[in-house]
Amino acid sequence: MHRNERDHSIPAALIERPEFIAACQRHDISTVFALAERYGLSRSAISRQTEIKTDHVREIINGRRAVESFAVYERIADGLRIPGTMLGLSPRSWEPVAATSEVADTWNVTELVRRAELSDVGPSTIEALQAETYQLCRQYPYMPADMLCLQSRGRLRYVIDLLQGRTRLREHRDLLVVAGQLALLTGCLEYDQGLSFDAEATRSAAYQLGREADDAEIVAWSHEMSAWFAMTQGRYEDAVTFARRGQHADTSHGVAVQLAAQEAKGLARMGDRDGVRAALDRGRRLLDSMDKPLHPDHHFHVDPDKWDLYAMEAYRLLGDDALAADHARQVIHLGTGPDGIDRFPMRMSEARLTLGFVAARAGDLEHAIDLGISSMANARKSLPTLLPVADELSYMVTDQHPGEERVKQFREHLTRLHNSSRLAITQ
Repeated sequence: MHRNERDHSIPAALIERPEFIAACQRHDISTVFALAERYGLSRSAISRQTEIKTDHVREIINGRRAVESFAVYERIADGLRIPGTMLGLSPRSWEPVAATSEVADTWNVTELVRRAELSDVGPSTIEALQAETYQLCRQYPYMPADMLCLQSRGRLRYVIDLLQGRTRLREHRDLLVVAGQLALLTGCLEYDQGLSFDAEATRSAAYQLGREADDAEIVAWSHEMSAWFAMTQGRYEDAVTFARRGQHADTSHGVAVQLAAQEAKGLARMGDRDGVRAALDRGRRLLDSMDKPLHPDHHFHVDPDKWDLYAMEAYRLLGDDALAADHARQVIHLGTGPDGIDRFPMRMSEARLTLGFVAARAGDLEHAIDLGISSMANARKSLPTLLPVADELSYMVTDQHPGEERVKQFREHLTRLHNSSRLAITQ
């Protein structure tokens, strides 16, 4: 099929093809480009319109290169005139007004949830959505937050659209549960990127979906997210309150363990040593009573190996350096693969930062700063979680060693990271 070389957009006939729609939903750019080529769009035209090198376009089509940047997805949508919602993006500026009027903002979770009041899907569709959601949650520790968020948002919109159709009562509830799980994941990823306003709206949506589905675990995780947000924003009493609300909502899933840990961290910030130990003991007993999850990389499954992370953070906040260091070293030991690669990058970053604190309190400036910088080195990290702690380390070494060049370099490094984050972290 030959087309005018000056026409660089995806043909309307292809836009409506089921295989093209499915490829966009999967973010399978290899198939998207291959189908575009089959319908007459040359590789050079794809390259020019998407600003992707021609040899890279060839590698993408051949499956030897993946698209892993949110900005590249936007260039593909805009360059080839693929409607934004097909790729899990907001409607593009060039789309007709009628296509964009349905969503007032880039990401209006409230409107999506409002539409989830009525619910033609079969059991196989439900099972496929459950499996997709499970796999997305397993990618949380490794995949860049913006890329995984793109996929999670796209799936959430799709599920909400299904909820507008008619289903049997059981299928309606199952869809609500999937939507709630996707909202939890999306909210966490938004917060990791510094999108605090969006994250809170999505967290609230998860809470509403959990209540509508009568799913206590989703409700409890929404409270856990509130506790996490509060901890990173310096609202420690709120963190304890939200953690306790979550434990009241659900004590039979791993979320209760993580909520006990959040409570312990909040109490540590408030100087309540006895409360910290009581919360940690309660969390440990809960964890010991539960089966070990089959896939510990699932973001909403709590595995025994993660307990050292919780205890490490609480003891660091209490200033108990010996216990904090012991747990941090265990986190690093458990998180290092046989090849020396970090198995759980986000946990490892927090453990290295804790050891940086211990080194600083022991007066070892060089080691403290080396650990502080290395804690930020992993591509997969949550700056809103790490930066407030790294700032504390920076203030500590500045007080201990004013005027030292390494201290100045460390502060400049943190400033650059703050500037790259879209979250206004409380100083």
